[in-house]
Amino acid sequence: MAQPQVNYERLQRMFKNIAASVSSRSFGALSRPFDIKAINHTSRALPDLKSIDGRLEFHIVTEEDAVSGLQHLKGLAQVHGVPSKFAPRKAKYKARALEWFRQKQTLTAQDWILHVDEETMLDHFALRACLETVETDGKASIAQGVILYNARHYWKNILTTYADCVRTLDDFGRYQFQFNHVHRPVFGMHGAYLLINGEVENAVTWETDNLTEDYWFALQADRLGFRFGWIPAIAREQSPTNLWDFWQQRRRWATGILTVHTRLAVAFVALWAWQSLEVVL
Repeated sequence: MAQPQVNYERLQRMFKNIAASVSSRSFGALSRPFDIKAINHTSRALPDLKSIDGRLEFHIVTEEDAVSGLQHLKGLAQVHGVPSKFAPRKAKYKARALEWFRQKQTLTAQDWILHVDEETMLDHFALRACLETVETDGKASIAQGVILYNARHYWKNILTTYADCVRTLDDFGRYQFQFNHVHRPVFGMHGAYLLINGEVENAVTWETDNLTEDYWFALQADRLGFRFGWIPAIAREQSPTNLWDFWQQRRRWATGILTVHTRLAVAFVALWAWQSLEVVL
């Protein structure tokens, strides 16, 4: 079967990849420190963006006092430090960094932002699939793809890796169904390998103190009538390497989702808790 041809010339400004490689407080309840090894590994493994499209840009957003530790990556990425004096009305942690970047870049409807975390691994196919989604899906303003958790430390911890295997099953099942057919975030949304149009970011903003800013953002975008789509490709990340980090991560997610105060959020957490019970059993 012939590969679909993408008219890249119709896209004026494509992607600014936000690697949300921020300090530990920007990950809410996560206790692990800034993972310099992960961002080094991710940046150096990134394919040559110019060979894909000359307008692609890779941005790393971190705290102002952490920029000096990333100077060696300036040849691969544009490194930004969120000023310590930046004080949005509500946004905290990771949302604060995303809100600062949104304001600084003065995004428009011609901009597409691919959000990734510091450990997210992207290959040529993962990036080209994003370009094709923008080009071929004329209705979607937000899109999500599958995440595998085998980038680093694969099966280093059996329980946490198995738990994240369940999340991957969700991507291929519920998440693909909701974005491909319902076009709404019925079961939530990941904060990584997440493609958002600049117009949506400006309409919703990241002005929230919710610990699960991605879930909050998805609900607000849905209420405003924006359509969700699917990226037919895979990005790779890593699972927490110990049970304490795993517990802190899941607790933060559950707390953030429940503070949204909707029946859907309660149902989502109940379903998630049942899946966690399956992992324990």
